[in-house]
Amino acid sequence: MGAALAAALALGIALALAVPGAGGGGEPAARAAWERPNLIVITTDDQSLNQWSPDVMPRTFARLAQGDGTLATNAFAVPPLCCPARASLLTGSYPHNHGVVRNAYGLLRDKDSTLPVWLRRMGYRTAFIGKFMNGYDRRTGGATPAPGFDYWWAPVGRFDRYYEYEASENGEVVEFGDAPGDYLTTQINERAVELIHDAADGEQPLFAWISHLAPHSTPYPEHRDPYCRGPALLPGALDEAPAGGPPLRDRPVPHGPAFNEEDVSDKPKAIRELEPLTPDLEASVDRMVRCRWAALQEVDRGIDAIFQALEDAGQSERTVVVLFSDNGTFAGEHRIGAGKALPYEPTLRVPFAIWVPAAILGQAPVEELDGLVGTIDVAPTLLELAKARPCATSKRCRRMDGVSLVDPLRGGDGLRNRRLIFQVGGGCANFKAVRTKRFQYTEWLRRAPNAKAKRCRVAEREFYDLRTDPAMLNNGLADGSADEPLVQRADDLLERLSRCTGIRGRERRYRRRPFCD
Repeated sequence: MGAALAAALALGIALALAVPGAGGGGEPAARAAWERPNLIVITTDDQSLNQWSPDVMPRTFARLAQGDGTLATNAFAVPPLCCPARASLLTGSYPHNHGVVRNAYGLLRDKDSTLPVWLRRMGYRTAFIGKFMNGYDRRTGGATPAPGFDYWWAPVGRFDRYYEYEASENGEVVEFGDAPGDYLTTQINERAVELIHDAADGEQPLFAWISHLAPHSTPYPEHRDPYCRGPALLPGALDEAPAGGPPLRDRPVPHGPAFNEEDVSDKPKAIRELEPLTPDLEASVDRMVRCRWAALQEVDRGIDAIFQALEDAGQSERTVVVLFSDNGTFAGEHRIGAGKALPYEPTLRVPFAIWVPAAILGQAPVEELDGLVGTIDVAPTLLELAKARPCATSKRCRRMDGVSLVDPLRGGDGLRNRRLIFQVGGGCANFKAVRTKRFQYTEWLRRAPNAKAKRCRVAEREFYDLRTDPAMLNNGLADGSADEPLVQRADDLLERLSRCTGIRGRERRYRRRPFCD
């Protein structure tokens, strides 16, 4: 693999240097290496906050505590669904602007105007390793690299296989079997480490997206441990005891106040109709969580190996690393045994950490960001650190809706009044919600009877005061306890943000549409 990888990266350098004015304003694509940091994005799939702690991923948290790591404690999937959230990473835009409102890559607008394309035009070597976006291979035949990537390694066909899968390496499809060495997470880790060492020999900075399938479930029972409902594991993973304590298979699973919620009469109809979880179902949910913990052990080892490779290659002080999950999942909260794509805490809030060395930031970063952070903020942050611009090959610049985290990482108050919007499903398919630190307001959309095909109506609403009800147990619109002026403010904010585009002062106003800040 090393020769293919090195050749692909070398070709990427040549192509990048061949683009006249790749900086968008006459700025040369190739600049001194120290002026632009390496950028590494590591994503997990369906990792919830109950799977994010030093007890579950001790190596990752040890790296986080070494001085340059920052933990975002109010980070959100925008929105809480795989493909739309990944499109938000690639574009820095909300789904109503990038077009991906469900799990379908084909909906992405301006496919040649994404983060890897922009960085490649600025002289970066670009690489992707792991799971990409749902439906991508159906549009490309499975093997063709996505726009902007010099090196490409991604499973084709069914993306949710940990064993016995096929993967494209720069367009050449290779088969993998059921041996421990074929385990998808292990293959991703090995390629990430080799990528770092190969890239260190070049003069151009590296952008790499390392995209894990873990701890996503697999539908193939022959790949799963008999104990598990969820992901496939490496042999012995359930017997591991990260950070000491009992083996994972024996470790108690903590339950929050929303677990198997006693009274769901204030929730939308689909949840009101759910029966309480039986003891057998509760036990099954707990087994699923333990298996997700076990699947993350190999991810944890891989993250540690990436940092070690950066140190060995002399690149640790000039490399930014961002780690987050595309969305969370339910594990019994509000009587929902599994799944995602609903606007409640277990799926909305995600693990999120960022390492920015002081030499890059200009000062030591803060240890914690407690303002609202979204997956739409990754692209603007990396672009600012790279001194790059969001321009497509057509020289048309995409408008980003996320904000850069560079100033907040320096202690600025850029997240103080942050609001986020979540939308899943096009047209009348699902919901839209607005989130602030004070409240969350959700409108459930349904097709209006006897109306035109595309006309929607608000069928149900929810309002949660997060200061007094962070677990979202009491819908203030159901019992009349909601503050009416605050609800009206939330309704106005949701209407405005549902049409927003760009950030005030960074983009120009577009067709009288409101800004997203």
